[in-house]
Amino acid sequence: MRFRACSGLARVVWACASVFGLLGCSSDAGTPRSLELERLAFVPSGSGSVYEGRVLTGHDSGSSPDGLLVDRLEVTRALWLETLGEVPAGARWDVDGAAASLPAVGMDRDQAVALAAARGMRLPTSTEWLWLAAGSRGQPYPYGNQPMQSAANTLEVGLGRAVAVGTFASGRTPGTRIADLAGNVWEWCADAPPEVVAPAGVIRFPLVGGGEWLDACAMGGSWLEPITPLHGEAGLLARGLDARHRAVDLGMRCVADAAAYLRERAASWSVPALRERLLMVGESWGRPALPMLSKLAAEQGAPAALGWLREGAAR
Repeated sequence: MRFRACSGLARVVWACASVFGLLGCSSDAGTPRSLELERLAFVPSGSGSVYEGRVLTGHDSGSSPDGLLVDRLEVTRALWLETLGEVPAGARWDVDGAAASLPAVGMDRDQAVALAAARGMRLPTSTEWLWLAAGSRGQPYPYGNQPMQSAANTLEVGLGRAVAVGTFASGRTPGTRIADLAGNVWEWCADAPPEVVAPAGVIRFPLVGGGEWLDACAMGGSWLEPITPLHGEAGLLARGLDARHRAVDLGMRCVADAAAYLRERAASWSVPALRERLLMVGESWGRPALPMLSKLAAEQGAPAALGWLREGAAR
C-alpha cells in the first residue's frame, strides 16, 4: 500500500480503522458509519503455477476477468451477527467483549454460503483461494517463500485457540495485505479441492489437511495444525470435507467479482461526504485496480463513486 508522505500517519490510521470496521460516523446525517467496501482488498485476475516443475497450472483467479474483491480478514463473530442476526444453528460461541473480533466458526458450508450471499458475495473456489494465498509466483506461504513462526496462529505458537482476526500482521500477503490465509481457522471454499486434467488423466493431489475427496473443502490450516506450505511435494494445504461438516477451527471469508459488485453498489456511495473515504479505498487497492476502475468509470452514466475510486487508485 502506498501513502503520500504529507498524510502518511492519517492514512495508516484510516487503513487500520477501516479493516476492523472502526471508522466513525460522518458529520453528514445519513452517511454510513462504515462501508462494506472498506473491508475488502482488490486482487487482480491472473494465473500462475503452484507446483514448480509439476502439473498444477490451472491456478488462477477463477471466472472473474476483472479481478476479485476479497475480505482482508476472516469473517468475525461480530460481522456474522451484524449480517444475519443470530449465531449459526449448531454453533456455540459468544460475542461479548473481545470475542466479537474472533473468527466466526462452526458453520456448515450452506450456512457459510448464506452469510456470503447476504453480503452480496460468495465463497471463493479452491483455485481462487490458492490465487489469493500463493499469488502469481506460487509462493509456498501467503507471506513469502520461507516459513515464519511469528506469521500465523499455528500449532507451534501454542495458543491453543483462535485469536482475533488480523492479529499476525507479519503473515499478510504482500501488496494486497490479506490476513490469516495461513493458520487461525480453516476457510470454507465453494467446491472440492482443485484437480488437474493431464494426458495421463485426472490428477488429484494429496490433501495435507486430511479428509477424503468429497464435495467440499477448506484451505489454509488452523491453530490446530503445524506450519505447512500451501503446496509442495507433500500435497495441497487443503482438507476434504462433507459440506455438512462443522468444527471449532473452521471459518470463512468472502469474495465477489469486482466489476459486478461495484456496478451494483456504486450509486449508493456517490455522495460528497463519502468522496475522501472512497479515494482512500482506491489508493489502498493501488494501480493493479486501475484497468478495472477505468473501464467502469468510463461507462455511460457511471456513478461518481467509481471515478473517486479510480482517482484514488491512480495516486
